[in-house]
Amino acid sequence: MALFMDDNMMDLGKGYLVNKAMIYGRKLLEDKGLDPGDSMETKNFFFVNTEEIFAARLEEVLKENYTMVMTISTLQRDAALAAAYEHPTMHFVHVGSVSDGPDNYIAIERRTYESWYVASIVAGATTVTKKICFISPPSSKNFIRLNQMHFGAQIGAGVPIQTDTPLETRVQVMGMFGLQNGDWERMHVGVERLYKFGCDVLAYNGEFGAEAENIALGLGMNAIGFDRDERLVFGERILTSIAESWDNVIAMVMEHSYRGTLTDRTALKHREWYGLETGVPVIYDPSFKVPKLGRQ
Repeated sequence: MALFMDDNMMDLGKGYLVNKAMIYGRKLLEDKGLDPGDSMETKNFFFVNTEEIFAARLEEVLKENYTMVMTISTLQRDAALAAAYEHPTMHFVHVGSVSDGPDNYIAIERRTYESWYVASIVAGATTVTKKICFISPPSSKNFIRLNQMHFGAQIGAGVPIQTDTPLETRVQVMGMFGLQNGDWERMHVGVERLYKFGCDVLAYNGEFGAEAENIALGLGMNAIGFDRDERLVFGERILTSIAESWDNVIAMVMEHSYRGTLTDRTALKHREWYGLETGVPVIYDPSFKVPKLGRQ
């Protein structure tokens, strides 16, 4: 089983986490009485961030008789899908986005809307001004997250979700989209404007948003962390954090690879979504600043 990761994964420190997940997967196999031993070899390939590098690494694993390639990056999706058509005897599992493909190609995605909904309940229970802001790159998924946050925030604030509920009693959830890595000046201006408008809780999606979080905390706002338990870094003004753990997914794929059931659609669906109940999307314990009802 070969695992391809790009430089973005390494920049985020996820290479270590994914390697830990591979070890975790082996341990789960052993706990189930299965001994992968030397019969299952795993190998990580880092910085696979162009089609040329992907092709070179794929040629390498083909020569070494690997039977499966797992990719964890949207940058690799198209290359993995094309390779699946080209090499029908090898299995390809792509994690991070859902797309159709041949029988030897499996796409897995996480269902993060649930965790955003829960996090927004925490935010809604904590906001004093009843104004929450959400910053993210442009994406249709993020508009769906914004919608989930709107409903969760009303629940957290105890506001009835009804069409006749007066607007002035509702929690407002405002989105700022279109920012990309490097748009620091626009981000500073945008966060400061949202703060002056009354936002007292900031949530963000995407690695670039950590800068927005720093700006918000500097202004005295609270924040929803992303990608790790940021309360460990920034303290109790991080109301809660949303992250993803691929340990269970990688372990599951390793088990199906070992058992030879990767193509059994009853065992592993062609397109699979993983929600909070699977432990893939993760929401960390809330801050003590969150009212009791929001923590519950």
